[in-house]
Amino acid sequence: MDLTANLNLAQELLLLVMDEDSGEATVVPSRTMGYALAAAALIELELQHRIDTSPEELIVADPTPLGDDLLDPVLGDIVELSREAPRNAEFWIRRMAARSEELRATALAGLATHGLVEADDTGFFSLSRLAARARRYPEAGSRQAQEVRLRVLQEIFGTEIPDPRDIAMISLAHACDIFQRILPADDYEEVRERIELISRLELVSRSVVGSIRNLTLAEAYAQHRHIREKGGGWPRASGYLPVIGHALQFRNTINGFLTEQYRNLGPVFEISLLGKKWLVLAGPEANRFLLQDGKECLHTDHVTWQGFAQQFGGTRAIAGMDGPEHVRLRRLMRDGYSRGQLVRDPTEAVAIVENEMRQWPENRPVSVYPSVQRMVVDQLGTLMSGISPRENVEDILTFIHALEMVYMARMYPRFMAHTPKVRRARRRVEELFERVLAAHEPTLRSAETPNLSDTLMEMRRSAPDFITDKNLFVDSMGPFLAGADTSSAATSFMLYSLMKNPDVLEQVREEADQLFANGAPTAAGLNNMPVTQRAVQETLRLHPIVPVMVRTVANSFEFAGYWIPAGTSVWVAMPVSHHLPELYPDPERFDIDRFLPERREHGQPGAYAPFGFGPHSCLGQGAAQVQMTLINATILNRAEIVLDPPDYRMKLDSIPTPSPNRSFKIRLTRWRQKGG
Repeated sequence: MDLTANLNLAQELLLLVMDEDSGEATVVPSRTMGYALAAAALIELELQHRIDTSPEELIVADPTPLGDDLLDPVLGDIVELSREAPRNAEFWIRRMAARSEELRATALAGLATHGLVEADDTGFFSLSRLAARARRYPEAGSRQAQEVRLRVLQEIFGTEIPDPRDIAMISLAHACDIFQRILPADDYEEVRERIELISRLELVSRSVVGSIRNLTLAEAYAQHRHIREKGGGWPRASGYLPVIGHALQFRNTINGFLTEQYRNLGPVFEISLLGKKWLVLAGPEANRFLLQDGKECLHTDHVTWQGFAQQFGGTRAIAGMDGPEHVRLRRLMRDGYSRGQLVRDPTEAVAIVENEMRQWPENRPVSVYPSVQRMVVDQLGTLMSGISPRENVEDILTFIHALEMVYMARMYPRFMAHTPKVRRARRRVEELFERVLAAHEPTLRSAETPNLSDTLMEMRRSAPDFITDKNLFVDSMGPFLAGADTSSAATSFMLYSLMKNPDVLEQVREEADQLFANGAPTAAGLNNMPVTQRAVQETLRLHPIVPVMVRTVANSFEFAGYWIPAGTSVWVAMPVSHHLPELYPDPERFDIDRFLPERREHGQPGAYAPFGFGPHSCLGQGAAQVQMTLINATILNRAEIVLDPPDYRMKLDSIPTPSPNRSFKIRLTRWRQKGG
């Protein structure tokens, strides 16, 4: 079946709830959406004359498959169980809703195949840029291929009787209260009576749609009763000390501590950090919840990020935003933070690594993490903004670390963000920003390939209400600040893991030598390093760069048997799943073969989350993985190195983010070849 020419109702329903401006799904409770997808499949089968429904029973009219990946399994199930006894529509909606994740995944896969939606690395789907830009499907010749929301809105604001498919779509959307969510209040009131009238027409199976109302009302009552009956607090993590709480455990290892508490207490528990209590949601259960219901129930910590942005003179930071403006800014920055920015000119990226390596003395110890930080910050700043920040790397690190410790980790009092050393560093960062501004005057960039700074400054000129002068500083400094801890730590962890696993190191070195065999590396060569790619993935599993996501509960919800009220501050500890033996056998062992197609341990639901999930997943994850590959490949190709001392075991600094301690050192024993 050509799904683009004839989308099924489940696919159209998913497209209907995707916002035209943001491209994200409009908030609909996941259970209700599950009922709606199940009902959409049943109504589609009825419209295709495969089943008939009545209030009393649903019967098979024609068992012939349709050739549809979503509908045929549903029809097969109905055919099989109907031989035992007749059942009504409500039974089938309950049964199919239990498979709602499968229905949704199948529907989205079909839409993705035809370019209507796209997914990031975490599985978060949004309207594709092509569909969002055109606000219609690629093949727009037939009525079925018209943009769903436009078509449905034309029907409910019109006067004609819709055709059976549109009646079905309107009825399903009405049963799920979707129109109340996608229309302004005044517009909804204007068409409410017509929506109700259309939903009562005999042309659609009222028994199927009515079942959704019955099920959601019953669920709402049960939830209300649960709210009244549920009491008590949450389990408290062990090792709690007066005043400092669990700060000592955090300094040792955040991921290890949270994983231990998950194993002892389950996916919900409370920790204390310097007088503030946090509720932790952890493990694969939390990851699945975040992906499915996080947007509805959890909002980012606006207060923390607003304080962070204010130190740049701004009013907001992208990590502290929600809603359409967040999506708009994220889409604007997406290409600028992509792996393409680094692979576009790998020669420059390699030259930055070589320049730092020239400072390494032979046969004397070099602290890895500070050296890699200089490489990472210089690469990101140079390739994303066209200005090398090498002279300002220490200023950048001083400034960003002070803000992280004060506003994000909340380990320092606020005056620590205003010490003389930090103020000097800020002035130099401001001078760097002025250099970026001056270098990106339109007359100077006409012959250059646009980078992130070009994009931001063009938006500043064309939409000054969106990118204000105050916020341009925050947004433009992103490339210089983004990898100061995260990408630098991941790259250093990878080098340590390779040196502790000589067999893998030699395989990665072979790929590195092949990458440089003809001189400068190429984008194609970077994409053809399967062993190195698996080493990157395994490093990110063992040493994830986003240990927790800080969120505020926007809408109360039930999770793992506990009622989580609105206003609660929570940490979603996504990487806890990385250390569970039920997901990763021998989880603390560095084993790159976990990511082979025949094993795919990371493919289990909720098992792998090194960059977070959904609309707030790390924007620079592609660039970070390229840096991990390119920096380590350059080091291994250019030099022979050893650990110093040879039996060194990694020590961590876990605040503000997990990173290697400066005691992680190497010695350059000889140059294999010197670049430049």
